[in-house]
Amino acid sequence: MLEHSSKQSASSWTTLCLLAFFIGTSYGLISHSWSISRTFEIEEQTQFHRQENRAALRQKNVTPSSTIGYGLLAATGACCLLWPASGRLCWRSTLVWLGAAYLAWSVTSVVWATSSAVCIRKVGILALMFISITGMVRKVRLNDLAWMCIIICLSFIVLGIFAELAQGTFRPWQAGYRFSGTVHPNSQAMHAALLCIACGCLLGTQRRSRWILLGILGIGFAALVMTKSRTSLGALLAAGLVTLLLRVRGPQRILLATTAISLLCIAGIAYSFTTSATADSTLDIASMGRRENVSSLTGRLPLWKALATRAADRPFLGHGFGSFWSSKNIRKYSEMFAWSIPHAHNAYLDIVLMTGMIGLLLYLAWVLSSLGVAVIRHETTPTSGVLFAICLILFSLVHGLAESKFPSHGMGSYFLFFALVILATRPSNTITDPEEGPVEFGR
Repeated sequence: MLEHSSKQSASSWTTLCLLAFFIGTSYGLISHSWSISRTFEIEEQTQFHRQENRAALRQKNVTPSSTIGYGLLAATGACCLLWPASGRLCWRSTLVWLGAAYLAWSVTSVVWATSSAVCIRKVGILALMFISITGMVRKVRLNDLAWMCIIICLSFIVLGIFAELAQGTFRPWQAGYRFSGTVHPNSQAMHAALLCIACGCLLGTQRRSRWILLGILGIGFAALVMTKSRTSLGALLAAGLVTLLLRVRGPQRILLATTAISLLCIAGIAYSFTTSATADSTLDIASMGRRENVSSLTGRLPLWKALATRAADRPFLGHGFGSFWSSKNIRKYSEMFAWSIPHAHNAYLDIVLMTGMIGLLLYLAWVLSSLGVAVIRHETTPTSGVLFAICLILFSLVHGLAESKFPSHGMGSYFLFFALVILATRPSNTITDPEEGPVEFGR
């Protein structure tokens, strides 16, 4: 019996690693480049008007590598349909209908899109993502999703370090350095934050691999700090604090919340008595050494003001899913504010631009309802997988205040959508995962 269980566990890990490999390879083809750290370094030293607007070029032309990547992602999910499902799935839950309503509205926006070609392409990518998720949800539970997140994100960070060493751009000791690896620093920060979230949530139930997870968590946090991404770090800390409150029970939860609030108040009072030199040093630490345009949130406030007027032109329907950020508008706003602007740097404003207030309400209804369901399940039967879903949703909500990574076509959104679909389709009595390793795919 023990030998049979061991063989099943080995088979589960093999399948899990294969799925992680195909997802990682897909997004590697979609958005990664071996020499991007060198390109980013050159762009940082070059005046904006002399730079090539790569975001506008990508939006104008379909790249073969991204086409192959999204195709591979969908094909992986389709192949999972050939295997028997692991556990019972329910496709008639309220969360499924909420998610379907948001997706249906996004697809319908093709009818009134201001740029039909861009909208059709973005809707097609969204469809490929959900084909992948719909197939893999038959084999992947929340606990598995956290392990897959660790495998993929750690691989991207390690690969990024090797890429920078090969390019000669790995110089974390220099002022102004931002770790990018094979993607933009903000995207690398997303990988590092997801790695920290997955490791932190699994630590509570893993005994044999606890020290390994702690080591990987340290690598993820170090990589996040090197990217100097304030949005990802702030969102991670906020989500981590709420998740920590969920870990404890009864009086300990009240004590922890009271302590956190008290420390914030004491810090605020102490800051008011500091000298100007100390305050300046504190601001430098808080801004992670990036002091440029701090008062305007690195140029975001003027951008949001300009985009809000465009959103007001079509407040309920929007400009079509993904169609507002055509190559023309990317160039227009990039030249207007003299920095590369491929999106609104605010998820909620971007949703309004795409699908209007109706789309924003549908998205928030889906995400917040899923968060509520996850919290109730965790309060009833605490598991590392459900905790991972809670932390991921909270991270996306806070992160969206200053970035547009959620919802989008990136890997962060893929994991978020994946977690939402698992919560929607797997009843609470089948959501519990084993404490050690992934679930057994043969069941």
